[in-house]
Amino acid sequence: MKRLILFSVCLMVLTPSAFARDLYVRSTDGSDADDGLTWANAKATLAGALAIDSISDTIWVSDNHAETQASGMTLTLPTSPGERILCANDAAEPPTALATSCTVTTTGGSNLGLQGFGYIYGITFSAGSGASVA
Repeated sequence: MKRLILFSVCLMVLTPSAFARDLYVRSTDGSDADDGLTWANAKATLAGALAIDSISDTIWVSDNHAETQASGMTLTLPTSPGERILCANDAAEPPTALATSCTVTTTGGSNLGLQGFGYIYGITFSAGSGASVA
């Protein structure tokens, strides 16, 4: 019986949500070379944050975020549900108010693709003229 209880406690401690973290993205002063763990060290692009994320992470995207790329872009989320990407006011850490003003855009005939699973709120994805968002 003691072994079963110990196993249950270890299993609860090692679930993916126990390792969930907040990552931050802000195009105005972020850098993809930063760790993304605070607004002060925010990633500059959503792709930069997705490169280091894992299932159950929350990616907070600044309400002032406007990301534009002149070539095709594919954003790859985890292969299992659990991740959240939320546009939010960057006045607090973690944010206390959601927003709907974030944009991720490609220009010209460049396609924009999203792959994987996740919940995304408040971000407008736009592909260039003659291109598509998939």
